[in-house]
Amino acid sequence: MTTTALIAKQYIEWLWQSNALPFCLAEPAEWQKYTDVETEIIEEAFQQGLPEALLDDYHIVFARSMQISNNDEKKQRPVKRVVDRNKDEREKR
Repeated sequence: MTTTALIAKQYIEWLWQSNALPFCLAEPAEWQKYTDVETEIIEEAFQQGLPEALLDDYHIVFARSMQISNNDEKKQRPVKRVVDRNKDEREKR
């Protein structure tokens, strides 16, 4: 008898806070998705346990959940990782 394990698919999204003033608590956070290629780069570094992911213009510091400009360390924005295990089921409906 063969046992088959069903493993839920995980859909990973990485997002950056796009508000003009990302650290202002007076306005609700607005989030933008990274491109598919950027998400793949970020997620691969995250899964490998690296401290950072390097993109063309920014690097992501996982311990701080922060995007930092490669040209100006003062330009920083929060980032977040979203795992959606039910996306496939919702899309079927």
